[in-house]
Amino acid sequence: MTVDQLAAAIDAYTWLDTQLAVFGPGVILAVGFQILWRLTWRTLDRLADAHDRINAARELLADTRPTDDTQPRKEK
Repeated sequence: MTVDQLAAAIDAYTWLDTQLAVFGPGVILAVGFQILWRLTWRTLDRLADAHDRINAARELLADTRPTDDTQPRKEK
């Protein structure tokens, strides 16, 4: 850990300690849970969107396959 990283960690700890002293642990926990809740739902929405895109791509690929045999038959 470099000196700058250590200073940043100390600053973050000091900021968190100040927030706890000003607002109290209940408010900090409530905000943390709200952020976690939003991130969870945002992640689930992104996963659902990716699932829909994959299904749409599969349907598109299924529609582009030839329905008839387009290769000429070889005579024996």
